[in-house]
Amino acid sequence: MFNKSCTPTQVYLLLSMMGLSYSIYSIVKSKNSKLAKAGATLFSFLSIYSWTLLLNLLCKNKHERIAWMVVFLPVVILFVIIAVFIMGVAGVVALGEGTPSEEQEGMCNCG
Repeated sequence: MFNKSCTPTQVYLLLSMMGLSYSIYSIVKSKNSKLAKAGATLFSFLSIYSWTLLLNLLCKNKHERIAWMVVFLPVVILFVIIAVFIMGVAGVVALGEGTPSEEQEGMCNCG
């Protein structure tokens, strides 16, 4: 199946199998709630299978560019969210909102 798949599907399967293998590793090493993690891993496996079928269908219908977008869109969104978070934290620190001012320290009736 892997060799018959288009390149976007192969990349997706490779990345997904790395994540799935880490998930299985964490279940083996975990000391509690293995059943919940096993259920989540099963759901991940079914999700990977579904996305693989979708990507192959896109490639068969000559929509390989759309398949590449489907593969990399979650990665792009993740980087955007991380960048927004970092900019937000940097903005709070730059404005000094991360540390209490002298007025705020005087307001505390801490004992």
